[in-house]
Order: sequence, then structure tokens, then C-alpha cells
Amino acid sequence: MPKTRAILKEGGAFFPNSFVSTPMCCPSRSSMLTGLFVHNHGVLTNNENCSSAYWQAEHEPRTFGAYLASAGYRTGYFGKYLNKYNGSYVPPGWRVWAGQVMNSRYYNYTINFNGQKIKHGADYQTDYYPDLITNDSISFLRESKQHYDHQPFHLVMSFPSPHGPEDSAPQYSDMFFNVTRHRTPSYDFAPNPDKQWILRWLGKMKPVHHRFTDLLMTKRLQTLQSVDEAVEKIFSELVALGQLENTYIFYTSDHGYHLGQFGLIKGKSFPFESDIRVPFLVRGPGVGRGRVVQSLIGNVDLAPTFLEIAGVPVPPHMDGASIFRFFQKEKVKSRAPWRDTYLIERGKMPPAHFPKLNVVEDVPNNNEGTGKFERWAVECRKPQYQSPCSGFQKYECLFVDERWRMKKCRPTVHKVAKKKWCQCKALSKYRLSKLEPEERRMQRAFLKEHTRHVDWRGYRPRFLKTTAAASAEGSVLRDVAEDELEQVELIMEDISDEISDLEVILIGFLLFYFFPFTISFLFSGSDGSEKRFQQHGTRKPGHDCPLNNSDGKLNCQIVGQSRINCSSEVYSDPATWRLSRDFLEQQIRILRVQLDELKVIRKHLRAMRPDKTHAAISNKRTNSKSKSKISSSQSLREARNEERLVRQANRRKIKEERQKRRQKKLSRKRAMVESHNGQCNYEKMNCFSHDKDHWRTAPLWNDGPFCVCMNANNNTYWCVRTLNTTHNSLYCEFITGFVTYYDMRIDPYQLRNIAHTLSENQLAFFHQTLERLRVCKGADCFVNTHPSAAKLLAANGPAKSDPEEGKNASYHLQSSHLLDNGRLAKVKPRRDGYWRRSKRRERQTPDVVASSSAAA
Repeated sequence: MPKTRAILKEGGAFFPNSFVSTPMCCPSRSSMLTGLFVHNHGVLTNNENCSSAYWQAEHEPRTFGAYLASAGYRTGYFGKYLNKYNGSYVPPGWRVWAGQVMNSRYYNYTINFNGQKIKHGADYQTDYYPDLITNDSISFLRESKQHYDHQPFHLVMSFPSPHGPEDSAPQYSDMFFNVTRHRTPSYDFAPNPDKQWILRWLGKMKPVHHRFTDLLMTKRLQTLQSVDEAVEKIFSELVALGQLENTYIFYTSDHGYHLGQFGLIKGKSFPFESDIRVPFLVRGPGVGRGRVVQSLIGNVDLAPTFLEIAGVPVPPHMDGASIFRFFQKEKVKSRAPWRDTYLIERGKMPPAHFPKLNVVEDVPNNNEGTGKFERWAVECRKPQYQSPCSGFQKYECLFVDERWRMKKCRPTVHKVAKKKWCQCKALSKYRLSKLEPEERRMQRAFLKEHTRHVDWRGYRPRFLKTTAAASAEGSVLRDVAEDELEQVELIMEDISDEISDLEVILIGFLLFYFFPFTISFLFSGSDGSEKRFQQHGTRKPGHDCPLNNSDGKLNCQIVGQSRINCSSEVYSDPATWRLSRDFLEQQIRILRVQLDELKVIRKHLRAMRPDKTHAAISNKRTNSKSKSKISSSQSLREARNEERLVRQANRRKIKEERQKRRQKKLSRKRAMVESHNGQCNYEKMNCFSHDKDHWRTAPLWNDGPFCVCMNANNNTYWCVRTLNTTHNSLYCEFITGFVTYYDMRIDPYQLRNIAHTLSENQLAFFHQTLERLRVCKGADCFVNTHPSAAKLLAANGPAKSDPEEGKNASYHLQSSHLLDNGRLAKVKPRRDGYWRRSKRRERQTPDVVASSSAAA
């Protein structure tokens, strides 16, 4: 990216030691927005709690965008936001909002532009997302200058590049071929018995994997060319508007990535320098040109820095610290020493955190400005809680007594008979609907006095309702019964159709078995029509691929005019044919049992259907007012019938779409079976297959499918990255108890885990520092190594890392675990990979442009 380097690195400051709080998209972006570490904002993965109700109520109102907007800034956000952002709302604090819905895409995406969803297609001239972000951002700058010249601005450009699916602009699709910068000394460095479980499990990469990593690096560099061009366009626009000398420009990323390192074909979520270290460039007033700042900074420092530049007090709850001190040409001696230790954490959601995802009222009210009533106000803005109730809405929000309240939606028929505290006239058409408490006690006392031989322990008085209410409730019960009966009949039809299809395939198998030389023949179907069965393909010598029935799938289907298509192995291999026949017969038996059970349920529903004659007699006894109520119930029934028809059509459409997805998934599985014998689903591993359909823009992948395992479910860890005059290290503790330690001064590519060389005092120091940072809040997260600790580490000397010693001790390193007392223990691994024990500055308010590039 030559333009970015010339404008920002040579024209500003470069921070080579910039790290992220976690090498994951959504958690890292949440840290950027809030200035909090992962354990404080609660977004631990790209799925759970990412843009959840808890995040929207608790943390979204406290992003740097919200604080800057309150301080009078004109804020704008363009590009990717959070992975699970569904586009149903505009986050607070952003005056101009154009956020991408869900995860990164370059074509065929949807954006929420100031509350309006806009879908884009696959035309490069109008839809290529990096160019759209650039054009919208330039429009924002021009509008700010023309209409809001008195108001400072803050602009965020969040590019999808170089995130997958790595679609580059056409003019760059022929660049960077045969680039090998990703082939560092740790490239294909495997296996690794001294590292975490997944790296002990992985072996050397295959040649196809080498070709894939080379092409993926090429495509990622191609996508970044659009970002490089965007930086130049924004810079030129600021010069043209006369805003350059009063604007700070930041460039960074949410995480790094690895590409073939340690045998990992691709990914980002590991505690390695390639994953946790990100570029960080700053240009603006007072920032020296070509300056290199070696201090350790993190993405949690962005929010406090933006606030200090704007002259806004930094909230005490933020974990990060402002790096504005480094922009000054001369050091300020009165400032406290900067941190030398930074927390990096990565993990899945603990079970105790699940209730916080969508239940806003359960969130503890520890933070000012986000109490229970404020969170209810956020929830009640959602469309599913709007009043009045409509359709199948379950709850509605009402603003009563200066506060929001949630009320359950109830059918209108329940309001026919209003319960009152009254005793109706004896000659009226009503019975006694409900008694006052005093009247009830008097009647019970009278009955007990005059009926002495009755057992009153089980006495429960019952009161009759009006005939109109009974009739209305009867109609509701009948409608419910009809709905249930219709649902059962629909399920029975589906099962009957499935049985018929399976019988057609089974007959084809049997006919093929008795007539092996017949290529095409006719037989009569269950509906009286003739169906044609054709054998496709020929036997391939030496090719034996067993039918994969373990997941309940069959490599046969009925397409077109009742034509059966099966894989060639079904007809060429007798053992596969027998397995297919047995599987078909078993499925037919199971479906027939289900069909018999549904017939019994249908018979019971028909027998217990509410009687219509009783309702007819009751209707004759009502007056004109009750007739009008019944007619309203009839209109309600007609409306329900129309809704039922709509639901049936929707169900059919959903069923067809599900069938299409199932066939697409089946075709990919079949391709994997043919190439890798189906081995792409390993226990405790996160694996997926890559084929020619993954990339739709040039350059394309034509080397066939292969399997990629990127992560494991025990790859949860907490690390401290230390950088000072004596140490440059990374110390990590995994959830399994495994410990790793890398000295970057002598091993910058982390080839050897030298945790076994740490003394007990060194190990205890790193463990205690990590335990403090794992639960830290606010200023407590700013750690500078105490002089006594530095002396302690220096007295023990740097960790030893003799390469030969590392090789000889490689087996023992894989069993290094941390005990509660801070000592290493030697234990043996289990077969499944888990372990057991054997003041504010007065100045002119500048503008801020934060440009962020997402890494894959």
C-alpha cells in the first residue's frame, strides 16, 4: 500500500507495537468502540452477545460516537459494524449512519442508511462496497464543510478488506501473483508438540494447501488496493476543503491473521504476533513526520484518545488510556510512566453469561445512565413491541405514569364479557358473574350452616358466564381445534409423500437387482402414472466410495418427471446397493410408525372437537347485541382462515428453500466424499471445506476441494504481552491449564515454547499479573511493571531458549500446566486432547477521521 505509507507513515507517526484485546472481529470492534477489554463488554465471540440486546442497552449508548455526538460533533459511520448487526436500528451517537448488515461482503449486501435498508447487487460500477464507502465518506466531508462548517466532525470508514470472500476490484485482479511474504520461518512449521492441543494435532500442509495460501495472500493484497486508493482520495479531499491541518487521521485494523503459520492454513484467533499485532498510523496537528513510537498501545486506547482530542473528559469506566501524549514532539515529564503490559484474551461464552444476551431486565444496574427504565426504553422501540397489538404479536409496550410498561397481548373476544363487582338483577339474562369478597363470605357461611353433612374441604364455587361470552369462547376453541387438526393433516401429507418417494427408489433398487442388464425400463407408480428409472454412470475400476448413511442422507433423489438419479456407486458396488436398500427400508418403517401415530392423534382431535350444535342453540337465545358480537367473531374466523392460507403458502415456500439448501449442502458433501473420503468433520474441531464455488471473482480457485481445520473448542486463553527495557515476551494460560511463554527478543516467530525455562518467581509474577488483568476495570487495567518486579525478573535473568534444549524437551513442554500455587506441573495428556493433573487542555477542537481496515 504505497499511498498509505507515503501519506500516513512518512507524513505522520508509526506505532509498530500496537495490539488488539482479542484477535476476533466483533469482540475487537466492541473494544474499539467502548474502550473496554473483552471481559468488561462481554462480547467474547463473533456470535454470542455480538450486537445483542444486552450490548445495545448496556454498552452501545457509551461508545465514543455517542460521547462525541453529545459534545457537538457531527459523526458519521460508513462500512462494516458488528458481525451480528441486523440493520433494524441506528446505533445511538451517529448523525449519519450507513452500516453494513451482518458480516463482510463486497457484493450482494444490505446497508442501513439512516434507518432505511438498501440492497445492493453485483455490479462493480454501483455496488462494490469499498468504493461505496469511499464515495459516501467524501460526500460526508463535503456536506460537513458546506452546511456544518461551524461544527467539528468525526468520520469512521470501516472497510471489509481484506476480509473474506476477498473480492477485489477488477483492475487489481492481475496483481501480486507469486508473492511469498507470508512464508515466514513459522510457515508450515509443524507438528508442534510444545504448543497447544490443536497445533500438536496438525501436521505438515499438503501441496494444495501451499497453493491455496499463496492465492489467498494474492487476493487479500488485491482487495487492499481499494483501501490504499481510498486513503489517497480522503487525503486529497481534506486538502481541497482546507481541513487537513486541523484533522487527525488514524489507520488501524481489528486484528491480524495467519496464513500457513504452524500448519494452520488460514485464521486469526491464535495468540501469535501475526494475529494480535495490527498496523497503527496517525497523522495530524503536532504529530511529527516519520516518527516511530515504540510504546505498547492497544485498540482500547482509541476511544479515550478520540475523546481527549475533542476535549471531552474520558469516562472513568474505560479501560484504555489516551495516546495523545505521543503526538507531541517533546515529552511531558510530569506524565506518569506508560504501560508495559497489555491483556489479550480469547474465549467462548461461559454458561452463566447466556441469560444476559436477550433479557435486558436481568442486566445488573451498575452503570450510570443505563438503568432499568433506560433499557426498557430501548427495548420498547423495537417493532415487535409496538402498540396496539396486531396479528400474532405477543407483547406490547405502553407508556404509563412517565415510564414504559410491557403488557401481554390478548384476543379481542376475551373482552366480550366484562367482569364487574356487582350482583346482577335476578330476572336479567345474566347469571351471577362475580361476587364481592364480603358477599362471598356471607354465602359460604349460609351454605355451611344449612348443609351440615357436606364435606367442604374440596368446595370450589363456580359462576356461569354470559351466553355471548361462552359462544365467543366456543368459537375460539373450535378454531384452535381446526388449526391443530390441519397441522396434523399437513404433516401426514408430507410423511405420505416421503414414503411414496422412498418406495419408488426402493422399487428401482429391486428391479435393478433382478434385471442387472436392463438400462432403462418402465414401472407403475403409486399414483397410476408410469415412472422411468435410468441407470447413470458406469463402474470406475479401483474406485470404492461407501455410501454415507451415518448422517441420515441418501445419494439418490427423484427429479423431473419422477426420474430417479443415484450416484454411480449404488449401481456398481453390491455392498453399497445393499446398504442403500436397507437404509430405505428402515426409513420407510420409521415414517410409517410416525404416520400411524399421527392417525391416532387425528382421530382423537376429530372426536374431541367442540360441538357446534350447542353454540347454535346458545345463539338463538341471545338478543341483537349478542348477534352482532357473534357476527364479529365470524369475521374474525374469516380473517383467521385467510391468515391460515398465508401461513400455509409461507410454509411451502420455506420447505422448498430448505430443500434447495439441503441439496446444495449434499452436493458439497458428495464432493468431499469423492476427494477426501468424507473426513472434514473432526471432533472438537472447527473445520470447513473449500471448493471452486467459494470465490466468484477473479482470480478463481481451480484446484479442487479440500478440508480446512482452523480452530478447536479448547483454544480459549488469556495472555499478557510485556514490552519494556528488559523484556519483550508473551505469556499465555489456556483453559486446559496449558502454559506458553515466548521471548520475542530471541524468537520473534514463536517457534519454541520455553515455559519450562521460567523460574518459580518468574512464573508466579506473570501468573499474578495475568490474574489481575483478567478482572481489572478502568484505571486498574493500566499496568506498568513495578521496579521491584523488574529487579526480580532481571535477577533471575532472561528465559533460556537454547534451540537444542528446546528440541530435546519438546515432549515435556506439551505437558506444562499451571497449578494454583503458580508452579508448573507435569501431567500426561488424555487421548481427546484435554488435560488432567499427575486535567483538560484548552485548544481549538480539531476534526478526527478514523479509518479502519478489517483483517480476515
